[in-house]
Amino acid sequence: MHGAPPAHVTAAPEHTLACTLRGPAEAIEELCELLAQVRARADQLLSDFPGLHAEARVLGVGYDGLRPADAVSSRPRLSLALPRTAAVRPPAHDSASWTNQIRQAERFVGQLRFGKPIEAAQRVHRLVGLEAEALAMHAAAGERAIVAEFAAFAACGAPSRDALGWTDLDWLEYVSHQSATERPLPPGMPCGVLDLGHQGRTLDDFHSAPAAQAANLSRADVLALRLYSGSTHLNINGPLRTGCTPEAPHPYAATVTVLIQACNKLRKAAGAAAAISSPSAASVAASATDSAAAVPLQPPQPPPLRTLWRGVRDMALSTALTGEFLQRGGCELGFLSASTERAVAERYAARSHAATPCATSHGALLLLKLSAPDLPQHRGAVVGFLSAFPGESECLFPPGTYLRPVSREPSLVVSASAVPSGGGGVRLVLRLLKIVEVLPIVQCTVV
Repeated sequence: MHGAPPAHVTAAPEHTLACTLRGPAEAIEELCELLAQVRARADQLLSDFPGLHAEARVLGVGYDGLRPADAVSSRPRLSLALPRTAAVRPPAHDSASWTNQIRQAERFVGQLRFGKPIEAAQRVHRLVGLEAEALAMHAAAGERAIVAEFAAFAACGAPSRDALGWTDLDWLEYVSHQSATERPLPPGMPCGVLDLGHQGRTLDDFHSAPAAQAANLSRADVLALRLYSGSTHLNINGPLRTGCTPEAPHPYAATVTVLIQACNKLRKAAGAAAAISSPSAASVAASATDSAAAVPLQPPQPPPLRTLWRGVRDMALSTALTGEFLQRGGCELGFLSASTERAVAERYAARSHAATPCATSHGALLLLKLSAPDLPQHRGAVVGFLSAFPGESECLFPPGTYLRPVSREPSLVVSASAVPSGGGGVRLVLRLLKIVEVLPIVQCTVV
């Protein structure tokens, strides 16, 4: 009788994809170099599926890794193993599980997934890990649902605090029940002053703003947008990036749903305003026919471009941009914030990358230049009028927005900025920027 296998013996893989390279013995070095490139690409592809139990291994008798120990006839082989336990691990949705990982992932400096991940095309209820009916009933409660979510999440453990010392509940209290107050902020916050230009405004005042009324925003929409502009964006985007399941749903599922609805309302209102300001071809043709001296119609002009800027936090991605990203593009699984001001994205990128008085090519900051035509599938939501940091000139895109590279090579630009120095003076800081132009494509349009 055979006993059970020892505990240290792992189960045989359920699926194995093997790549075998053949060649003469004298070409072993070249084969190993090629295999190393294949393995690097396999590792990159596996990283597109967070939580998947998979590994790429190099196999071959007589080999130590990729270095040939002897001239043997065995062929180097790459094995991609997917064990029987292959599955996406449900994340433990407490603030420490993702906040520590993306503390530097500020709103204008994001993390991209190469290509178009499956999650990016899912409906919202799948993004947050709930049944569609349950999410609809939950989100219909509006403000009550948002307040209940924040309270429940805070009760799950020790809440994280931002540089201001505020938790998500503190931000909720400020946005919901207090008047906006212009107050100096400590280092580590996005700007030097909170709610600059918004002194004394209440949530009802923001709700009554012309842009909010034109988009038919509800109080819950305004509340969610105001909350997202603060540090709560970390706990909103974190679970979207790590993945949600029915076993571990998003703690702010209703807030995410309301945010997407608010973005779509603002995007739709911007499109309606653009249609009114630019007459259609039919109206132009009618006016030309009615005129005594009709002139030939000019071909339709392309829609105007809105230029937005966003940084890339992970500097390891800058190396891959020349190949992987420029070929496949990338998706932001969380909400994507961009600014009309390049200086804003540059400042956020510099915060996550130690700037030197004169950056070298190795330390270049990576910026994405979003060239967005004024068309529905490319349009973001202008939210600066509601932001706690209006100087950031924020434009917000829903989760799953795909960034398709327009340029095939990054351009290099030297940026100069004056920063305060000791003694009340200023010093000139030069940075080398690596800029890649991309086209934003909104995929998450249906809640």
